[in-house]
Amino acid sequence: MNTSLPIFCAAIFVHIASAETNGPDLLTQARSWRQQYGLAGARDKLLVSLLREDSSKGEFEHRVWATNADKERVWSGSAAQCSAAERSRTGIFIVLGYRQRTGRSQRVVRYVANKLRENGWHAKLIDMPEWSSSPADDVAAIDQTITNELPEVDRAVLVGFSKGGWDWINWFHGPAMNLPAEEREKIRLLVDFAAILRGSAIAGWAANDRGLDATLFRSIMLVRFGAKGATPRYLRSLSKDPWNQKNSPSLRAVAPQLRAIEYVAVAEGADGYPHANGFFHWVSQRSTQRQRWMGPVDGMAESAAELLPPGEKIPTWIVRVKGSHALLDGHYLNGGAVCRRNHAKGDEKGKGGEELMDDFLRALPKSVLGW
Repeated sequence: MNTSLPIFCAAIFVHIASAETNGPDLLTQARSWRQQYGLAGARDKLLVSLLREDSSKGEFEHRVWATNADKERVWSGSAAQCSAAERSRTGIFIVLGYRQRTGRSQRVVRYVANKLRENGWHAKLIDMPEWSSSPADDVAAIDQTITNELPEVDRAVLVGFSKGGWDWINWFHGPAMNLPAEEREKIRLLVDFAAILRGSAIAGWAANDRGLDATLFRSIMLVRFGAKGATPRYLRSLSKDPWNQKNSPSLRAVAPQLRAIEYVAVAEGADGYPHANGFFHWVSQRSTQRQRWMGPVDGMAESAAELLPPGEKIPTWIVRVKGSHALLDGHYLNGGAVCRRNHAKGDEKGKGGEELMDDFLRALPKSVLGW
C-alpha cells in the first residue's frame, strides 16, 4: 500500500525538517536531572526533551512508526522509491560496533549490508581492526575506504552502530577534511543507531573502577572477547568525548550538505533501567550506583551521549527507542516493536537489522539524499 502526505503537509515537513536545533547540552542536563529526580525521573524528562531537539518536530519519527506498523507502506518520494540508477550511485557505508568478527551483532549488521547490495545500493561494511590499539587505527580504516569509494558514487550515507558512530565522529575530526571539497559535498546523511557519539561513561567505569562489579565486568569481557577486548586501555579510549579535542572542525565544515538521524536508546524500565536485555540491565545498575553523576543509561552508554552536542548546527532528526543498547529489543514510543524478527527463533532472529533498515528507507524522504 503506497500512501503519501498531502502536498501541503509534505511542504510543511520539509520546512520543519530543515530547521536546526539550538538547545542546551542534554548530556549535561540529563546528569543534573538524575541528581534531582533519580534515574527514572531523569529518563522521563529526557524523552520529552529529545522531541524538542528533533528538528523535524516528530514528523520523521511518526513516518517510521507508520512503516514499522505496516510493512507494505511506502511513503511517496521515499528512499525506497529510488531508481536502480540512483541506488547504484548512492554509497551506504557502515561501521560496526564493539565486535568486528564475533558475536550476534556483527552477523546482523553484515546481513544488512548484504541485503542492501542485493537491492541495488552501493553498500559497504567497512572492515575495521578487531581490537584497535587506538582510535587512530579505526579512523585510518575508515579513511582508506571512503577515499577509495566516494569517487564511485554521487551521494553518500554514513551509518554507525554503537561504537561505529563514535568512529565516524573521530574520522570527521581527523582526516575527513583532507578529501577534495567535491567529494565531501556528496556526504548527505549520518545515521546513528544507539551510537556512543560522546563516548561511553560506562566504558570509563569499566576501565577505571577498582570495585568488585567493574572487575567482574572486565573478567566477563576477557572471557567473551579475549585480552585485547578487555584491557582498561581499550575501554578507557571508548569513554572519551571526541568534542573535547581542541580545534576539531564542525561536521558542517567537513560536509556542508550533511544531516543527521539519531536512533536514541532509552531505558524502558519503571525503575529507569533497561530490562529488555539482562546483561545491559546488570551493567546499568552497577555502573550508575558507582558513578552517581551519570545520567540515564541504556546498558552501554548514557542515552544523552547518543546525541550530537548543541554546537553542531546541522538538521538532526531523532527517533526514540525504549529498550536497551541492543536497540532491536526495544519499542518505539507508540508501542511498536522495533524488530518483530528479534523475538523469532533460528535464522529469522539474525535478520532483524534488515527489518530496521527497511522501515527506515520506506520512511526516509529521498530528497534528503539529494535525489
